[in-house]
Amino acid sequence: ALFSALPRIQEDLKMSDGETTWIISAFQLTFASFLLLSGRLSDLYNPKYTFVIATLGIGVLSVITGFLQSKIPFIICRALAGIMGAMTIPSALTLPVKLFPEPYEQSQAIGTFGGSGGIGNVLGLMIGAIFVKCASWRWIFWFLAILSIPIALRSAFLASAKTSGPQRNLKTTY
Repeated sequence: ALFSALPRIQEDLKMSDGETTWIISAFQLTFASFLLLSGRLSDLYNPKYTFVIATLGIGVLSVITGFLQSKIPFIICRALAGIMGAMTIPSALTLPVKLFPEPYEQSQAIGTFGGSGGIGNVLGLMIGAIFVKCASWRWIFWFLAILSIPIALRSAFLASAKTSGPQRNLKTTY
């Protein structure tokens, strides 16, 4: 959603062209760097809690980012959001497997999960462009918070007891 907002963000935060690349790169760099560690955290601890904490973290960081007036804190919040984003992926992939043990239901859940990514990519670009055109680039972040905070809270209560308890397996061989 931020691609359409980059010129406005650059103008409002008085960023150079080189600094503007960090808006996207800070998220991608920390996301890629923390993805393996996040997978291990999700394996060691409950994936439900990892998902809820990360989704809630994205929401809180989005609220903060929407209010920022300076480029350095903005880029730092984008980097922190990348870490939170990385924490959601392994746990989000584990939850359907644990919540739907029946093979047919599990395949439907995983298929829905996979299809959601493509739909989210397309809708994110469209919604971001609408916000930039009709309101402000800040609404991209606030809208993300409006979505992610309730999802985190709902996930905390809706994920069944099948996912609760520590998932520690200390006899891992490498």
